[in-house]
Amino acid sequence: MFGAIIFGLAEEVSYGEFIDFILNQYIQGEYVKPHLKGLYWALLFLPLLILPIACVKFNIKLRPINYLRFDVSSLSFIISLCLLLIIFIGEIILTNNTGILTLSTLSQSKENYTDYIIGRSDIFSSMSNRFFGYLYMTLPFFSHMAIYNFMKGENKKTWLLLSLFLIVFITLVSVGINQKAPLIIFYLSLLIGISLKKRIKGIFIILIPLVVLGLVNLLQIFVQGDDGWNIALSFFHTIFRAPAAIPFYVNYYPEQLPFVGIDFGFLANLHIPTTEAKDNIDIHTVMWGQYFETAGVTGSVSAPFQFRAFAQAGTFFALFNVLLVALFFRLIGWVYKNTIIGDKAVSHSFFNQSLIVLYFLSQTHIKDCIWSSYGIIWILHGVLIILIINILLRKRIYKSFLYKI
Repeated sequence: MFGAIIFGLAEEVSYGEFIDFILNQYIQGEYVKPHLKGLYWALLFLPLLILPIACVKFNIKLRPINYLRFDVSSLSFIISLCLLLIIFIGEIILTNNTGILTLSTLSQSKENYTDYIIGRSDIFSSMSNRFFGYLYMTLPFFSHMAIYNFMKGENKKTWLLLSLFLIVFITLVSVGINQKAPLIIFYLSLLIGISLKKRIKGIFIILIPLVVLGLVNLLQIFVQGDDGWNIALSFFHTIFRAPAAIPFYVNYYPEQLPFVGIDFGFLANLHIPTTEAKDNIDIHTVMWGQYFETAGVTGSVSAPFQFRAFAQAGTFFALFNVLLVALFFRLIGWVYKNTIIGDKAVSHSFFNQSLIVLYFLSQTHIKDCIWSSYGIIWILHGVLIILIINILLRKRIYKSFLYKI
């Protein structure tokens, strides 16, 4: 938000060598046009104005569904986790990307950073949406459950080992493909999850994020070398990189680029022809095409959901999307408060990961936060696995199976 405000205030004047360097580094002289300033500010602050009011006004009066409530034992958790890891690691092996687990892909960056970026792009194109969905959403969902049950105090050693295993495993895979931002989000989500269960002293709330940023900086310095990265540059990236594309949205749509049309992503999953929003790719081409096209790499930018909705169908569609997000926020609060899914550990984990979905809305549009690798569908995937395993254990199917053996 701070970076977006700075970009909105910037004009074709000099702010001094330091500020001018920041602006040109990220938006390359592309400032919000004077006659579009009002639109820019309206879209930027629209969620902050509407979401609190809408969340209060939306009143959900649904009754809890009893068969969605179940207790998660350590046995059902371990069986579910093993099933998940078999699918996850199996895809790594079948796609011949075992370098992810051995960190050999990361070590290539020390030899040639450009080749490493292209190699990482190849990994992304070869792995399925399910692989990244498990990494970003399902495995963290399981880690929150393990930590919650550990803090609850029952069978603490088992839950502690499961918690540590998941944290290390997610870290290992994320580092293996140099996914720094999702790793930061994962660590901070752990902090949020712990704070929801148990009060944390203020000093730790400040200290832990700083430690996380420090570790990620060490990773980036390893990748690019001491000459290519420093802490100051990391700080600027954190504040300005994500919102850098926002001025381009109001400048280019619809004056220079036509609205792309509404993207009904769920229709595509049903094999029904629909518009696919590529505004993030188009804006990336405008911003960075001269650098990436020569390497044969197609990139995309991030922008808040209301700006991406604006690029699809204009201001009123952006407003409609804000109302949908408010409804979703109210819904996950209802699920958490009433323990709708599983036991308290499952509802806690579902709520915590749903907050991550809401975070990603600051960088993409609603469809992606449902179906993509950081969509809520992968949280529900984890819930479904545990639900099925619990049903099987509850009906003692596993005992009859073992008896036959």
